[in-house]
Amino acid sequence: MKSIFISAALLVGATGFAQPKEDVILRAMEDELQRNLKELQLPDHNKPFFIQYSIADLNVHQMVATLGAVLQSNSSASRTKASVRILVGGYEFNDESLDNNLYSQPGNNEISVPLENDYAGIRRSLWVTTDNVYKSAARQFKKNEETLRDLGKELKDVPHRSFAQQAPHTLIEDFTPKPFERSRWEDYIREVSAVARAYPEIMNSNVVISFSEGYNYTVNSEGTKIRTPETIAALQASVQLKDQAGLFLYDSYTEYARNPEQFPSAAQAAENFKNLIDQLLRSGTLPTLQDEYTGPMLVEGRAVAEIFSNALFGGRESLILSNDIQNASGFRMETATTEGRVGRSVMDNAISVYAKSRMKKLGNVDLLGAYDADNEGVIPPTEIALIEKGVLKDLLNDRTITKATQTSNGHATGAGVIDVRIDNAATLPQLRERLLARAREDGLDHAFIVKSTPGTGLQVFRIHLDGKEEVVRAGNLGDLSFKNLRRILGAVASQKAYHVTGSSDQLASFIVPEAVLFQELSILPADSPMFEEEVLVENPLKKSN
Repeated sequence: MKSIFISAALLVGATGFAQPKEDVILRAMEDELQRNLKELQLPDHNKPFFIQYSIADLNVHQMVATLGAVLQSNSSASRTKASVRILVGGYEFNDESLDNNLYSQPGNNEISVPLENDYAGIRRSLWVTTDNVYKSAARQFKKNEETLRDLGKELKDVPHRSFAQQAPHTLIEDFTPKPFERSRWEDYIREVSAVARAYPEIMNSNVVISFSEGYNYTVNSEGTKIRTPETIAALQASVQLKDQAGLFLYDSYTEYARNPEQFPSAAQAAENFKNLIDQLLRSGTLPTLQDEYTGPMLVEGRAVAEIFSNALFGGRESLILSNDIQNASGFRMETATTEGRVGRSVMDNAISVYAKSRMKKLGNVDLLGAYDADNEGVIPPTEIALIEKGVLKDLLNDRTITKATQTSNGHATGAGVIDVRIDNAATLPQLRERLLARAREDGLDHAFIVKSTPGTGLQVFRIHLDGKEEVVRAGNLGDLSFKNLRRILGAVASQKAYHVTGSSDQLASFIVPEAVLFQELSILPADSPMFEEEVLVENPLKKSN
């Protein structure tokens, strides 16, 4: 209601082209901000005390292929107002203070940011949005003042949202991009997607490359000025088919990289895609998990990162602060229970969790979730201890403050880079032994091992007490929360980084042990729809093979 967020067409990333010595975008943003800060005022309403503009300037490349043929290949420039935020009132009490609805919808008179470096056009686009957002903010602040008077209370006695002050800073970065070789990457996805031609059972398959590059700009009335480059690429392969019983099966995997040059070779990517297809075909013939399993589980590979991502950030007990407040009527939707547990033990004392959102690499691996400044232009600390020895120490937060104990720590963008450490080190064979021992102790006749290897989806292995293993077809892991981290039976000492998209679709990098033994996790039975439609004409691929 007070700020406007307009997403870019592809929010997989942003990164840029070399800017001229005089950056027209930056100059237009600064000049229009200062003009509005001085002149903007509705009659009988307060002037804005804070304005922030963010623009994402992107070149986006996307291509899709199936069965060795390119379906789509295009590039486009995208220059969008990522956000326009205006606050009326003051840092302690403003238009956002008593209302959980923080975002304005674009007005009918919105004007896009010109793709060319048109100084006047950029300013005009910002001016129109600023006008829309300010009117809403100014009127809301007047309502908030009336509400506070009607309550007859001091502000300190009313649940409210304040806005943290930040010292201004300048962060201007450049880089020189390499030309995007369209024909090369079209050949790449042709080669990878052609693997599916050998499988007439396939209903649909796609191989997609997305690559975006550009600059992220942020300026605000406190004096902060930011231009940071980013590049990110994604390679996604997906396949869906129907087995002989009519059961619908689907799987996919995504690899992220700083740029396409870091993707595996076309031959390796084709091999990964073939493995994915073969695994999906086998899953249709595998024993099916009939009942939900809850018990000890050994988790290896990428699945470890996904479990910690969901357990730490995906549920009601999130390590990201919820800044919702109780409204004037006294009603509050409880969305999180974490903040009141700071200083208390919330999980196994072997677990420590650190936010390191400015950490760019782990060895030679790019940490793609890293950022130098968040979406509000705040530079995060080098490290924040969130969990130490199982004790909740801190939470990630943006500039919104709802309690005196909260601080702004530069995480409006999300989790960023998360380092999970587990003290109870053991070798992988030792973890397997502990898994079986725990299953016996719990009176179970089997346990489960979950793996996720490069180029494949989730694989579930049922391991019997005699050590024999069988692959089973199961659904996904059950709902995850802090309680699943109450007891860790061990973890390997080595760590690896994985890129995970959480519930907000924001990419984060998790540094986790390569294998962890959990005392209690759940696996749900597979629940796939059945297709009973009659096939009148066979798939033409069957005739060509």
